[in-house]
Amino acid sequence: MNKVLIIGGTARSSKLIIKSLEKENFIIDLITYRQKNKIYGEYNWKYLDFEDYESVLNFIRDLPVNYYSKIIFLSGNSISDNITKINIKELKLFYDSYLFNYNLLIINCIKSLNENGHIIFISSVAANKAILDAHYSSVKAGNQALVKSLSLHVKENQAMISISPSTITEEIRNDMVNIILSVNKNDNGKIFELGY
Repeated sequence: MNKVLIIGGTARSSKLIIKSLEKENFIIDLITYRQKNKIYGEYNWKYLDFEDYESVLNFIRDLPVNYYSKIIFLSGNSISDNITKINIKELKLFYDSYLFNYNLLIINCIKSLNENGHIIFISSVAANKAILDAHYSSVKAGNQALVKSLSLHVKENQAMISISPSTITEEIRNDMVNIILSVNKNDNGKIFELGY
């Protein structure tokens, strides 16, 4: 059985990805949420909030070993494109949450991959091109760089990739799904740029 963990199951692209995986007989084993009012379906949901360090540690503690065939990171957040008027405490929380805590979880998810497992990080054009929201860009670039470098540490038949889309259209969503379904060990370390 190919079991899948979705990090950020309330993200806009999650339903299409989940339905496409289910059509290919993947078992959606666990989906994370931050806002309970956004959960849907009869899935196994677990609370995870990157802004809550204890929540991240608890989630890491409960991760099974050698278990998932795919772990897909969909969640993310932005802060403001007005980079000179952000409260310093807000800014620190943002970087603690979506760079440190996020990367900590990515690192610890490697142990949960089965022998042929894949980690798929949904990145953003912001990791590769200049945008007004410099802090969002910085965080996405940091996550993406981590995934690329961690790809050197996985087993022979595993893979870690990033998918870096521009504005999410139906066509780009479909391209994302196709990559998620077809990724294999030969793609390890790749960054798939979509829409630019």
